[in-house]
Amino acid sequence: MNFKWDKKYLYWGVTAFLVLASAILFYYFVFHNAQFLQIFKNIINICFPVIDGLIIAFLLCPLINWFEQKVFILFRKKEKRSEPVSEKAAKWLRVLSILLSYVIVISLLTAFIITVIPQIKESITNIYAQSSQYKANIENWLNDLFEKYPDIEVWVMDSFDTYAAQFSEWKNNYLLPKVQELLATVSTGVFNFFSALWDILIGAIVSIYVLFSKEKFSGQFKKLAYGFLNTKTANVLISNIRMVNHKFSGFIVGKLLDSLVIGILCFVGCSIFGFDYPVLLGLIIGVTNIIPFFGPFIGAIPCILLLFMINPLHSLYFAIFILALQQFDGNILGPAILGESTGISSFWVIFSITLFGGLWGVTGMIVGVPLFAVFYAIIKTILTTKLSKKELPTETCKYVSVDYINTETNEFIDLLPESVKAKELKEKRRLQKEEKKAKYKALFAKKKEETSKQETSEDDSKKD
Repeated sequence: MNFKWDKKYLYWGVTAFLVLASAILFYYFVFHNAQFLQIFKNIINICFPVIDGLIIAFLLCPLINWFEQKVFILFRKKEKRSEPVSEKAAKWLRVLSILLSYVIVISLLTAFIITVIPQIKESITNIYAQSSQYKANIENWLNDLFEKYPDIEVWVMDSFDTYAAQFSEWKNNYLLPKVQELLATVSTGVFNFFSALWDILIGAIVSIYVLFSKEKFSGQFKKLAYGFLNTKTANVLISNIRMVNHKFSGFIVGKLLDSLVIGILCFVGCSIFGFDYPVLLGLIIGVTNIIPFFGPFIGAIPCILLLFMINPLHSLYFAIFILALQQFDGNILGPAILGESTGISSFWVIFSITLFGGLWGVTGMIVGVPLFAVFYAIIKTILTTKLSKKELPTETCKYVSVDYINTETNEFIDLLPESVKAKELKEKRRLQKEEKKAKYKALFAKKKEETSKQETSEDDSKKD
């Protein structure tokens, strides 16, 4: 018996196998997802040096592009600046750009460690050494306040008696166990610090290879996209990735530069006004300013409390100074550096920070804004395409006052004001009443005419 081979049997077999394998994987993912998550975490931990290298390359890429496109081009003759350089010269320019970028970054980090870290250490040591004096300052300030305002003392004492037991319970049941856990994990934290430092060192080496061959990696990715996807889908994918890179690089790099400037301005302002620990205050404000919107408040609160322990009046002046500094950042410096890198309104900024901050903590608060800006841009592109297919306008302002759209002509019928609506409704009811009156008059006249005809016919019959 001869068996006739048919390719459709192979397709059916492969399809059945893939369906069965997908069902098994789905079952294990639903009922054994902890194992999948653990495997995923292990893979991420193993690949951490590579991830660090990609992040470093992503942050250094704008600086390298600046060297290649803005700085080194000045050394060429004007008539040859528009001509592409040779392949050998391009490689040497890339090596020199990477070398200069790393020299600048390492120099800044070294300067930071040499100048700032010792002052921060000295500030923390002084704070700890003078903690008893700060406590006495607060007690004296409270005593003076209670002497001037006895009602406040009564309210504070009542509140203290009310919440003292709850505070003691919270301290014994929550705070002390957490402190013990913190002390138990200090050694683990030290080990993790050196492990992260080693990952960053390996990541720096990886980033050099990534930056040196970034065009090659980009070409390989595009080759894969056009090879496995149809041309239209690959074009959309590459365009979206380019948009994601623009959003993230513009926001992250711009926000880091903005926070650096704000930290320096805060240090200068604190030094001019004579606030204690200006380096520490500037560092806290600069670091927390990386978090959009909520960052200034997060950084200002511990700084105000620190100054309040030293001099309550200085804490008030510092709060006013930070408020003015953040107004300058939000209205002048931030737009000048960031521009329209996100393209979303303030409401969506707050929403994205709240959402991704709740999901991923501080990391989510930092990357949440550009990530949501990517989602927003993708949805906006899809919506624009659909509206264009329906031959409808894409501008939001056209839809603000619309009541409905005529399905036949696509004409926008504006939503009338309430006063105009009330007037039209009143006129409509008046016309309806007049129509009813006219209808009743016509019926009455017709009935009267019929009655008169009937009476006339009866009279004629009587005469006959």
